Amino acid sequence: MQLIVNIVVLAAIYALLACGYVLIYRVSRVMNMAHGELAMLGAYLLYTTASLFADHPITAIAAAVVLSPAIGVLVYIVLMRKMTGQMVLAAILTTIAIGILLRGLVVLIWSAAQQHPLQALGFSNPSIELVGGARISTGAALIVLATILVYGGLFAFLRFGRWGMRLRAAGQNPLLAAQRGINLDAIYALAPP
Repeated sequence: MQLIVNIVVLAAIYALLACGYVLIYRVSRVMNMAHGELAMLGAYLLYTTASLFADHPITAIAAAVVLSPAIGVLVYIVLMRKMTGQMVLAAILTTIAIGILLRGLVVLIWSAAQQHPLQALGFSNPSIELVGGARISTGAALIVLATILVYGGLFAFLRFGRWGMRLRAAGQNPLLAAQRGINLDAIYALAPP
């Protein structure tokens, strides 16, 4: 039973990362090779905001939730927007360069030592006993719950939301979407590489 719980937690982590890869690729047709590094940067931003707002964990989480997409939009505006109309290989190589740059910056700013945002936020991570004697940590249970919520929310957003429909249209046929008045720059910034 414990093996099944471990597989579910690992699958939830992979599902969250795969969701980002697929969404970015479907919209921009660029395989974002810096996706993992951008996710890592988001985690380090959470660690930093947790250190800055030590007594206010909700403020720290909210600040990290605002800063992470802002970094993604900034990457799109400064680098990826210029790749529009270029060969796809140029955009992919740009994302590889972004990944290398981010890895180097993280080591320079936060060092290569492991950092733990939960400790900085003051949260404990007790384990929860499940049926059959299996155990899952609270953090892992939250990851599984977040994955379910993200996929459900993404389904509703893409299926019923105005911007979600625009995102799907831009992914299926960018030229037709632009001719119908959809702002492709705003769409690409919504799903930044």
